[in-house]
Amino acid sequence: MVETFPKQYREFAGVGAQLFWAGGVILLGGFGYVLPNWRHLQLLISLSVVVSLAYVCFVKESLRWLYINQRFNEAADVTHYMLHFNRKKHTKKIADCADYLALWYQKEHEDEEKSANSFVNLFTSPQLRRRVLGMSYIWFTASIWYYAISFAITDFIGSKYINLAVAGVIDFLITVACMYIVKRFGCRLPMFYCLVMGGVLAIVAGCLPATNLGFKIARTVLGQLSRGMAHAVFNMMFPYASDLLPTAVRANGLGLCSAALRFGGVLAPQLDLLGTYVSKEVPFVVCGLMGLLAALVTFVLPETRGVPLPETVDDLHTQSKRRSHAALEMR
Repeated sequence: MVETFPKQYREFAGVGAQLFWAGGVILLGGFGYVLPNWRHLQLLISLSVVVSLAYVCFVKESLRWLYINQRFNEAADVTHYMLHFNRKKHTKKIADCADYLALWYQKEHEDEEKSANSFVNLFTSPQLRRRVLGMSYIWFTASIWYYAISFAITDFIGSKYINLAVAGVIDFLITVACMYIVKRFGCRLPMFYCLVMGGVLAIVAGCLPATNLGFKIARTVLGQLSRGMAHAVFNMMFPYASDLLPTAVRANGLGLCSAALRFGGVLAPQLDLLGTYVSKEVPFVVCGLMGLLAALVTFVLPETRGVPLPETVDDLHTQSKRRSHAALEMR
């Protein structure tokens, strides 16, 4: 999705899509109250997924991806569709630009396309390897952190349905705030602060004893805020990872990050179960420590705000050299 938007709107579009996630969490709290039988609730959720498949009729393939994979006829069809949808005329300037892109990609990438798109290519370049492994750990941490504390919502003080709806409202407000923050400051620095603040909140919430009402309320508030910080990381890591990876290997890189994300989601219930048998504090403390470690990982990743999307692995090397020269000049 990020490839569809120009660079000044990429972060806004990537983060704004998370508003629908937050809305779904709010609705889930209400549906859970109306449908207490989990089978009925699961059926409703499954039907909503089937309905969402209709999006394939409206969303076209990325022009960048089509060009870099030498599928120029399909790229021309998508261009005509976009112009028609936006009620724009197909001018000679647009046609000349399309012809130039086709010739450029065909000339520059004719011999190296297969190797550039391979999964192994993710680990042959030091810059790309650092980005892929760093983002994979951040995605893994955000997933296990978000879902582990979400499972703990049932142990918070008050109604679990209200707590889930409140969590959705927090997610919604944080997403709105992230749309401005990411546009103003980029993804890397805000992500670092969210990981640090969320990690500290999770550790403090886990260390609070559940001996009286005051501590229980404080643990609920801190737990909800820590979960909100994990959601803020979710908001930023999707567009950030898309900006970090070149178009030629973006699908493979995001696939590896998604695998790490799902692995974290698989381990989250086990972490919650460990807290049941050992101590309720374990999930909070573990998630907090993982969040602080993920904050350190952001130091090996570059900022991408205002930087053009890299097309190939060679573009990463070029951008890295430019940053090195800029750093030397500042000194």
